[in-house]
Amino acid sequence: MNLQQYLLDKFKQAVAAIGAPADTPLPLSRSTRPEFGHYQFNGAMALAKALKLPPRDVAQRIIDHLSLSHEVDKLEIAGPGFINIHLCASWLAQLLGDAAADARLGIEQDATKTVVVDYSSPNLAKEMHVGHLRSTIIGDAVAKTLEFKGHKVIRQNHMGDWGTQFGMLLAHLNDKLAAQQVAETALSDLIQEKMKLEKILQESNNLKSKICQRIELIKTIEKREKELNQQLASVRKENDFSDQIKKKLEDLKENIK
Repeated sequence: MNLQQYLLDKFKQAVAAIGAPADTPLPLSRSTRPEFGHYQFNGAMALAKALKLPPRDVAQRIIDHLSLSHEVDKLEIAGPGFINIHLCASWLAQLLGDAAADARLGIEQDATKTVVVDYSSPNLAKEMHVGHLRSTIIGDAVAKTLEFKGHKVIRQNHMGDWGTQFGMLLAHLNDKLAAQQVAETALSDLIQEKMKLEKILQESNNLKSKICQRIELIKTIEKREKELNQQLASVRKENDFSDQIKKKLEDLKENIK
């Protein structure tokens, strides 16, 4: 149960019963201090002008028409016309008990929507840090909550323009190996080299050409791998004897009988 919505519906009925306009605002909020109860309704002052009555009289009329009995310990008028709502402890305990006994804790499902949750989306050519971990955990918590509420969730982790990043690194490593230099492959080393390369790129057309060649090579390899995967899937399908084996087993069972 949504407790605030439950109370709001009760006040809506009471306000309509005293002849208030249909579009009357219903400012119901949680109390900021315990002595003011659990909730506070602050709509009597706005209604006073429309009904041509003192705000406290309007508040009393609302209380007289509220269909709340076992749910509250008391309803009191404070100040110029605030209605303080003190909920009954035994009623709250019953609600908590009912929620604890329910597999969904009393939480209703929403109308199903498709929701995309974007995760940390790290740059593959840089080291990850705690920010990526934090946003990934938050994103997963959001995704699970939305699924629990009945939505279809698409988890998206966009990797960005990784082709350019790795094209730069591959071109640089290839040059180092060709010059018989040690090509360091620790991620921290690669990041430092990439930063140097970005500065060199502004002046070197030759390096830009090499990087473009590496990127095209990566694309060609990816395309070829995709074609091979499709061919392998086709071969697996053609050589799938599971249906035939299942039929043979059924025939054997029938013969045994």
